[in-house]
Amino acid sequence: MSPRNDWKVAHLLRRAGFGATPEQLRKAQRQGLQATLEELLAYAQRPDPLPGPPPYPVIGPGIVATLAMLGSSVRWWLERMVTSERPLEERLTLFWHRHFATSATKVFSPGMMLRQNQTLRRHGAGRFAEMLEALARDPAMLEYLDLNKNSAAHPNENFARELLELFTVGRGQYDENDVKQASRLLTGRRVNFFTYRFRLDPKTQDTGPVRIMGLQGQPTPQEFFAYLATHPATARRITTKLWEEFAFAPAPAPVVERLSKLWISTRGHTLAVLRAILKSPEFYSEQARMARVQSHVELYVASMRALGLQEVAWRDMERLHHMGELPFFPPSVKGWERGLAWVHPSALLGRIELTFDLVRRLPDNSPLLTRLANLQQPARALEELLCGRPFSRAVRAEIEGQPDPRSALTVALASPDFQLC
Repeated sequence: MSPRNDWKVAHLLRRAGFGATPEQLRKAQRQGLQATLEELLAYAQRPDPLPGPPPYPVIGPGIVATLAMLGSSVRWWLERMVTSERPLEERLTLFWHRHFATSATKVFSPGMMLRQNQTLRRHGAGRFAEMLEALARDPAMLEYLDLNKNSAAHPNENFARELLELFTVGRGQYDENDVKQASRLLTGRRVNFFTYRFRLDPKTQDTGPVRIMGLQGQPTPQEFFAYLATHPATARRITTKLWEEFAFAPAPAPVVERLSKLWISTRGHTLAVLRAILKSPEFYSEQARMARVQSHVELYVASMRALGLQEVAWRDMERLHHMGELPFFPPSVKGWERGLAWVHPSALLGRIELTFDLVRRLPDNSPLLTRLANLQQPARALEELLCGRPFSRAVRAEIEGQPDPRSALTVALASPDFQLC
């Protein structure tokens, strides 16, 4: 394979997953860009040998025990990100967790949070309407946005408002009456929080006619979700968000137009749009390279994979929490800020300390340190593994000036070049 295609493969692995171990990178470069892309996209066709989520109850036996279970739930997901042979599945699950941000701070149930994680995982590459329908039945979402309190006698507009404003069409596409009418359509949704069993309560349902945006009469909730999922405004918002997650920001207008048409023609099929993104020439352009600031979780998982580490330590989760991105604990229903928000001064210090700690865990006889010790120019091997393109002159000089492989590796992971992907 040509050096140019080697860089493309490394770029693809960083964006469609969380980077790669040295062995995974060499395998992908041997099989080529197209085969690697198809393998990533077809993850659902391969068996998943990793353990499923812990079988935690909806309600823990006390506050301390529940907090411990929530911590174990976070650890379970982080270890899946680090070790999964289906990295795109984890990347999509994280993307949708950020989009449909639900916090255990309010839900406070490991069982419900893990169940929602499975819902996002199950529908992550499928049709958006089915995702919306599943989440409107999801115990964690019903609790978080108070949909389980929405009734004809006492309407609660929280879920309906966020559904329109954050999850689908966005501001400017609806008015207050649309929120009220959508709330009426979604009354009577209840969940038994001990069995997870969803039901519609006829006593609290509003069954009258509604008028919501372009719908009127007595549409079913499923028809409403299908309408929202393929609305042109939703198509633009979700495809823009997907592009900026996997490629670069801001998304070019011609790209958004192209992807929006595909979204509508496939009835909001996420995998079809993602395939188009990962195969597009713009995705492999110079503009796309090193154009995203890795989030704290992305940086952590990419570092773990590159180092060949697999066990998530409790102190890692504490660091991620203090830095501002711990899965299952978004700051609000809007999710986390992106881009340069990840590298404010205190967070940047935490990111550097995190990489130092990870490198210290490597045993002296680790394959990566042994390989670096036998190289005259370790920077070349590190830039291929970590960045998929040459380091800046300053970073390369700093790496080459280190007295030992461990120090060189620490500098590379803490460098601005690796903070970007």
